[in-house]
Amino acid sequence: MFTRNADMISYRYPIIAKEGWNIITILILLAVVISFSLGVYMALPIWLVAMFFIFIYRDPARKIPPIPLAIVGIVDGKVLKIDTVKDPYIDREAISVTFEKTWFSIISMRSPMEGKVMEQWFATNHPSKNHETKQATPFSKGFAQWIQSDEGDDVVIAVYPSYKFQRPKCYVHSGERIGQGQRCGIIPFHSQVELIVPTNAIVNVKPGDTVLAGTDTIATLRSAR
Repeated sequence: MFTRNADMISYRYPIIAKEGWNIITILILLAVVISFSLGVYMALPIWLVAMFFIFIYRDPARKIPPIPLAIVGIVDGKVLKIDTVKDPYIDREAISVTFEKTWFSIISMRSPMEGKVMEQWFATNHPSKNHETKQATPFSKGFAQWIQSDEGDDVVIAVYPSYKFQRPKCYVHSGERIGQGQRCGIIPFHSQVELIVPTNAIVNVKPGDTVLAGTDTIATLRSAR
């Protein structure tokens, strides 16, 4: 499930995410061939499918807010709920902010803050359904990642795809550093994403809010040190 690719960590995609290049190229080439051999009208359905995938794999640049202790959006989506929870990953009291990624959100995932990736787990169930985290197998649906800032603040992100055949991909791994708002993977359509932050963090969103990955401030940390 986790795909390592060092080049993915620091790159900047030009408009279209690289994950979609192959399928979009094949569709466009097929549409061109059909257009010349059978006519434009016969190729129209293929052109429409190609345009759909271009839309789905769009990867616009995002302006990261210049706030050192800001926790920025992980995905484009809607805030479903905010709860005080027992963090199932690093055993602490914490605040959980759950987002729903819609069918038309961009697929890119962005890091909530700058820091070091401490550990990762496979995850099968949402916390409200009794997490099975560290016992899960590589065939599990989702994953969780623990990031620790230089100030000692701990943030966990967990991804729960809605369908078992969909697998998120994460390009940053345990022991590596990650930047605030950095593109770090892809998340399948219509997934739920959980952001778990310290209890002393100031949450800047509320249920029903629509947020953008990398741009909107979800919470502000108060340094653990």
